[in-house]
Amino acid sequence: MVKLLLLVLLGCQNSVAPSPPRFVAGGVIHSDPSLGGTPVAGSGSGSGRFYLEHDWQPGDHFSQTGVEWEAPEVADCAPIFHVELGNVRRHIAQGGAAPDTAMAWSPSGTMLAIGTFLGEVLVVDGWSGTILKRRQFAETMVKQIAWSANGETLYVAEQSPSGTVSALDPTTLRSKWSLHLADFVGQSPLPPGDLYGVYTLPAAYSMDVLPNGSLFIVATHAWNNASGVRLNQTQLLQVSPQGEVEQRWPEQAADAVMYRAFVSGMNAVIPISKSSPGLPPVDFPVGGALVFDLSAFGATVAIKPSPLKPWFTNTFLWEAVDIDGQHVMLGFGDGRVGLWSMDGTQSVAFPSGTPIQAGPVPIVASVGSGFLHGDRAVYQTSWTHIPFGAAAPELRPPAAHPRANSIFVAGAQGEVLWSWSGPHVLEGISLGADGRTLIVGASTRVNDTRRDLFGALLFDLGPSEQPQAPQLSRFCATEGPVFFRASSTADGRIALAEHPHQQGDEPAFGAYQVTVFR
Repeated sequence: MVKLLLLVLLGCQNSVAPSPPRFVAGGVIHSDPSLGGTPVAGSGSGSGRFYLEHDWQPGDHFSQTGVEWEAPEVADCAPIFHVELGNVRRHIAQGGAAPDTAMAWSPSGTMLAIGTFLGEVLVVDGWSGTILKRRQFAETMVKQIAWSANGETLYVAEQSPSGTVSALDPTTLRSKWSLHLADFVGQSPLPPGDLYGVYTLPAAYSMDVLPNGSLFIVATHAWNNASGVRLNQTQLLQVSPQGEVEQRWPEQAADAVMYRAFVSGMNAVIPISKSSPGLPPVDFPVGGALVFDLSAFGATVAIKPSPLKPWFTNTFLWEAVDIDGQHVMLGFGDGRVGLWSMDGTQSVAFPSGTPIQAGPVPIVASVGSGFLHGDRAVYQTSWTHIPFGAAAPELRPPAAHPRANSIFVAGAQGEVLWSWSGPHVLEGISLGADGRTLIVGASTRVNDTRRDLFGALLFDLGPSEQPQAPQLSRFCATEGPVFFRASSTADGRIALAEHPHQQGDEPAFGAYQVTVFR
């Protein structure tokens, strides 16, 4: 009897309890091979996990390996795999910003292409994370990555001395053709010993595949020459699927900086800046945006609000830019955000983070990113800071701006329909490929050692034609802070690029990797 009891106890000790299922949006991640599903990895137990489509409801029961599990009230956000991207700890330790990481899902969603800060291109299986092909590509970093509509070509843009754009076979990563943007906007070497020197090299600041299969490229170069004089060169290019430059605007590169273009159909809106001395080119709205007709390949409208004096002497746009063919949305560093008609007339001003007084000091919350969703505008404000035009802008703000570090959804008449703020420091927003999921990055916090707030918050905006009050549906937790651009599939997989983080004198924690969630 004692011997039998011992055998039973040993058997219990040697058996491995099945991992509990993860109830994710639209499905279940489980470990029972008999139930079938798509194999995934990295969901907590490594191998032997499967994703099964399942339209569960809270309180439903799901049977796995003979055990019943009850579905929760709220869907989980489970990591299905990680892809390690190399060692950037030295860059982080020296005070470097989040390493740029480009990501793009193939049209079918079966593969994820990744371009890294260290100049590598990887193509991975979109469910298991298996690396299908990799290539050490750029002399510096990969700036943009995009797929052709048929998935047969992968376009890669470097930020490098030559600013090369290449068309690759995604199955081999061999080049079909290459184009050097330095031939259009000038070449410069990598400045030695400059932590941010890579950003002075020529690059495609955006690269979009148009409906006709051509590439629309914003080629930009801002650098110091041997005498230390700042120079700018920028030009828009339309490139055929065979790598031929079909059109360019202006005819000669302009003395300005054009940032990421936001494209809708055959219309685009492009933020304009300038860091070189001298007057800007005629009709270049520095601090504003150009509306661009891709069919005629020419600018149609220049939008440039006056600086918000006395706090600001200029205006600046970043990622709070969008166009829908009827309206242009712009959000500025001075906290203003609004809608303009296609003729350049402002039609709506939204509640924003413009300067207010906190005692003797003005404080502001910049509008960093945003987009149009149906007849609504969705935008995000930054953490509180003091305007650069104010006295002693390096001081710490004495109070938080009431609209700082928040997400807003505003209506066509300028009314706030919904807003949200929480303990996370918000790091960029984007609209999911399903057209309704709002993906909000959560990044580094000042004087806050908590590590459980990194990742992405997911809100459900509802369909654009029938919007609803957004609801926080899930939080996808990462080990470290995330890059401000996410990439997603229509079926709900979300790729986040995360990076190490250093707090004070402590060693950096976290890894430079892409994590895909479901």
